[in-house]
Amino acid sequence: MQQRHASQSIAIIWLILLGFVGYHAFALRSSYLVYQNKTGERALSLARLVEEHAAAKIERTNSVLMESIADLVMDDIALGMRLPDDRRQRIGSMLAERQHRSPGIVSMSVTDSDGLVYANSLGVAAGINLGNRAYFLELKSGPHPNPVVSEVIKGRVSNRWGIQIARRIDLPDGGFAGMIVANLGVSENFEQLYGSVGLGATDLITLRNAENRILVRYPVREELLGKVVVDSASGHQVASGVAVSVVESTSSFDGILRIAAIRRLTDYPLYVIVGLARDAAMAPWYQELRLAVYVAAGALAAGVFLTYLLRKREQVLADLALVSFAMNTVKEATYLTDRDGQFHYVNDEACKAHGCSREELLRLKVMDLDAQANTAEKWASNFERIKARKTITFDSRHVGAVGGEFPIEVNATYFEFRQKPYVLCLERNVAERKRMEQALRDSEMRFRKAMEASNDGLWDWDIVSDQAYFSPAYLGMLGYDPGELPMVGQTWLDLIHPDDCQMALAANRECIENRRETFAVEFRMKAKDGTWRWILGRGRAFERGSDGRAVRLIGTHVDITELKRAEQRAEEASRAKSQFLANMSHEIRTPMNVIVGFTESLYQEAHNDHEKDKLWKIDQAANHLLGIINNILDMSKIEAGKLFLSAENFSLGNLLSSVMDPFLNEAAAGKVDLRLMVSPEIPDQLQGDALRLRQCLLNYVSNAMKFTPRGEVTVRAALERRTGTGLLLRFTVEDNGIGIEAEVLPRLFAAFEQADMSTTRQYGGTGLGLALTKQLATLMGGDVGVDSAPGQGSRFWFTALVQPATGAVGTPVVEPPMPIVTNGRILVAEDTETNREVLKILLARCAVQADFAEDGRIAVAMAATTSYALILMDMRMPVMDGLDATRAVRALPGYGQTPIVALTANAFDEDRRLCLDAGMNDFLGKPLRLEKLRAVLSKWLPVGDAVQS
Repeated sequence: MQQRHASQSIAIIWLILLGFVGYHAFALRSSYLVYQNKTGERALSLARLVEEHAAAKIERTNSVLMESIADLVMDDIALGMRLPDDRRQRIGSMLAERQHRSPGIVSMSVTDSDGLVYANSLGVAAGINLGNRAYFLELKSGPHPNPVVSEVIKGRVSNRWGIQIARRIDLPDGGFAGMIVANLGVSENFEQLYGSVGLGATDLITLRNAENRILVRYPVREELLGKVVVDSASGHQVASGVAVSVVESTSSFDGILRIAAIRRLTDYPLYVIVGLARDAAMAPWYQELRLAVYVAAGALAAGVFLTYLLRKREQVLADLALVSFAMNTVKEATYLTDRDGQFHYVNDEACKAHGCSREELLRLKVMDLDAQANTAEKWASNFERIKARKTITFDSRHVGAVGGEFPIEVNATYFEFRQKPYVLCLERNVAERKRMEQALRDSEMRFRKAMEASNDGLWDWDIVSDQAYFSPAYLGMLGYDPGELPMVGQTWLDLIHPDDCQMALAANRECIENRRETFAVEFRMKAKDGTWRWILGRGRAFERGSDGRAVRLIGTHVDITELKRAEQRAEEASRAKSQFLANMSHEIRTPMNVIVGFTESLYQEAHNDHEKDKLWKIDQAANHLLGIINNILDMSKIEAGKLFLSAENFSLGNLLSSVMDPFLNEAAAGKVDLRLMVSPEIPDQLQGDALRLRQCLLNYVSNAMKFTPRGEVTVRAALERRTGTGLLLRFTVEDNGIGIEAEVLPRLFAAFEQADMSTTRQYGGTGLGLALTKQLATLMGGDVGVDSAPGQGSRFWFTALVQPATGAVGTPVVEPPMPIVTNGRILVAEDTETNREVLKILLARCAVQADFAEDGRIAVAMAATTSYALILMDMRMPVMDGLDATRAVRALPGYGQTPIVALTANAFDEDRRLCLDAGMNDFLGKPLRLEKLRAVLSKWLPVGDAVQS
C-alpha cells in the first residue's frame, strides 16, 4: 500500500515537471523557426541582389562584345593571324577603347579559328593560344546565339583572375572565324560589391557554375577559385538544378554550418549562394536556449532529488520483503546462527532436511545437528575459522530426521549486524555427488589400466593446475622411461615441433573454448635421441566449468612416423610418374610434330590420289598414336586427382552430331546402319563438361564400329531421372557385332584389359578407352555398364549428371578460313631444326614472313633489335627456355602488349598455366595443324593489308 502510494507521488511530480519542460521546449522550437525564417529571408534577399548584379555585369559585357564584333571588318576576321601588324594594332586600339569605356573589363582579345590571339586591348604580343580553353571549344563546336561564361581562370593576357565572357565570330557563310572574349576581373566586378552588403565575419557569398565550380568567393580565398565543391547541401542543390532554395549547409573547407540561399541566374548556367553563419544569425535564440536549459535543469534536479527520497524509502521496505522471500525460495538449507550456535532463522528447505517444523528447529543449536561439530568447543573453533576467512566452504555430516547421517557441503559467511556477530550457512546434501565421484574414479582407474596395456599413449591434463599424466606407452614412443619427464602440461608444449606448435595449440584451444567437443591433429614431437616423431594426437573435453570452458582434457597419442614415411615415398613416386609422363609426352609429340607437319605439307603437294591415300593413312596413324598418348595422360591425371571437369553450356544435339559425323563414311563403306535416338524428355540446352561426354561416346561408338563388320550401331540418349536441379542422363551404344564372353565382362573396364589377345591382334587397341570412360563417368557423377553375349552383339552404357543450361546455346556456324591480315613479321623460337622446317612450310602457306631463333636467348636478342608483330615461343629450349625468354621479352620496350603464343609438346594443364603466368597470350600444342596455326595467327596478328592464305 505504501509502495503504491510512493509510486503515485513520483508519477505526479514527473508529470508536472515534464509538462513544464515540454512547454518550454515547444516555445523554444517556435522561436527557433522564427529566427531561422528571418535568416533565410535575409539570405534570399542578398542572393537576389547578387544575382541581379551578376546578370547585369554579363549582359553589359555581352553588349560590349557584340558592338566590338560589329566594328570588325570581315576581311580582317578572315585573315586572323595573317593580318599585317598595323591592322592588328588598329583592332587592339578599338578593343582598348571599348575596355576603357567599360569599367570592370580587365582585357579584351580576338582569336582566329585556331584560338590564336591576334589582337588584344592590352597590347600584349599576339600569338597566345587559347585553343585548348573549354569556352573556345564550346563556341567552335557550332552556332551559339548567347555568350559563353568560362570557369574562373588566370588570364594568359591579363595575368589576373577573371571570368571570361566569350562570343563566337562567324564568317558570312556561317563558318567559324574565331571568338572575341572579355575578361571580367573578379576583384573589380564582384568582390567590391560582396564586401559592401554587410556580411558577418563567418558569412560568405559564392558564384558557381552548373558543375559546382567556384568562380567567385567572398571572403576571398584564392586557393579555392576554380575548385569543384559538391560535398555539401548547397552543392547538392546546385547539382540538382534548383532555381531557388534555402538549406542548412556545412562547408567542407571551414566546417561552419550556414543557412544558405541558392539562386540560379535566369539566362546563364550560374548560381549565387549566400551563406549566413547559423551560430551568428541565431545568437539571440541561443541566449534564450541557455536560460531555458538552466530553468529546466533546476526543475529536473528537484524532481530527481524528490524521486530519490521516495525510492529510498520504498527500497528499504522492498528489501525486507525480498530477504524474507529469498530465504524461503532458495533450494539449499539455510541457517542463521550466532557464536553460541543458536539458530535465529531457518528456511523451508532446512525444515525438510531435518523433518521438523520451523519452531522446533529454532529451539535447537548447531551442535544438535552437526555430527562433526557436536560440542560447544568444536562449534566455537569453527566459528572463529569462519570469522577469520569471512567466507569458507567445507564438508561435514548432519543428523537426519530418523537419526541417520548424510554428507553435506557447507558454504558459511561471517557478518556483523548491529555490532553482533552472525554466520549464514547454506548447506547442500551431496550424497549423490559423492557416489558419482567415486564411480568416476573407479571408471578412470579401469580406463587408465586398459590404456596402459595398449600401444597407444594416454594423457590426462588438468588445465586449472597444469598437472598432467602421461602413460608409459606415451613416454616410450618418444624413448623416455616413466619419471624422466615432468608431469605437467608444459612438457607437451616443450617437445612439440616449432612449426606445428600453433596448429596444435589452436585445436586444443577450440576444444577448451567449447567450439568443438573432440579434436584430432597431426604434429611432430622431439624424441629423447633428438629425432622428430610424427604423432596423431586425439583428445576430448572430459570436464567443463560453469562457463562452458574445459577444465580437464584427456586423449591419446599414436606414433604415425612410419605411416608418414610411407606417404612421403608414395608422393615422391607419384611426382616421378608425373614427370616421366610429361617427358614421354614431350619426347613423342616432338617427332610427331615433324611427321604430321611434313605429311600435311606433302598431302597438299601430292599429284595423284594414290599418293594422297598413302599420306592420309600416315596422318591417320599419327592421330591414332596421339589418341593413345592422350588416353594415357588422362588416366594419369585422374589417378593423381588432377583432372577437373568444366561446367559450360552446350547443345546436346550439336554434341551428338559431332560424335556421329566422323563415322558416317566408315559406316557407309562397311555397310553398317548408324542410328541416333534421343528421348524428347531431355532438353537440348544443357550445362556440363561437353568435351568429356563426347570423349566417352567416341570410345563407345569407335569400339562398336570396330567390332561390327556389318549390321547396326545405335546410339541412344535417355533421361534416367531428375535429381533436384540436375538431370541424370543415360547414354547407350548398341551393336550386333561379335559380342563378348561372360567371363570377360567383369574385368572389361579395368585399365589395359581386352577380351583376349586374339581380339587385340585382329582389331588392335590398348584397353585404355573403356577404363578411361569409367573414370570420367564416375567424375561426372555417373556409372558404366555392359550387357553382351558372343555372336549377339553388345550394349555399352554410361550415366552422367548435368544441369539445365543457364542461357541459350547457339548452333555452331562453319565459316571459311579467315584471311591473315598483317604487314608485320613474326619471330619463331624453336630449338629443333626439323620443327623449324615444318613451321617454315606452314607459315609460308599462311603467307606470313618469319625470322627464326634457335633458343630463348637468341630470341630475346632478336626482339631487342627488331619490332615483331607476334612471337611463337617454344616452351622447352636449351640455354634459355620459353618461360624465361617470355619474361625477358616482356621487359623490353614496346613488347608489353605484343602477342606471344606458346609452342609446346606438353599436354598438361599445369604447362598451360605456366605459359599464361609467364606472360604468354595463347597456347598451341604439338603436333601443329595448319588450320589451328592459321586460326591463332588470324586471332592475334595486327591488321594490315589482307593476304589470303
